[in-house]
Amino acid sequence: GCSCRGRRRPPYSGAIDCALKTVRSEGVMALYKGFIPTVSRQGPFTVVLFVTLEQVRKVFNGVEF
Repeated sequence: GCSCRGRRRPPYSGAIDCALKTVRSEGVMALYKGFIPTVSRQGPFTVVLFVTLEQVRKVFNGVEF
């Protein structure tokens, strides 16, 4: 059979509960942990993507697919 003994309740009842408990225990800046590394990684990628896209548009100007 199934035994419910030993089962633990989840620490949060949902996303908002998680955010509120995090802010209470660690402060608002805890919600932004990992923001700088993410932007540092995605920023250059996005710049290269748009520059490449513009160059491809110039090369294929007027060409219909």
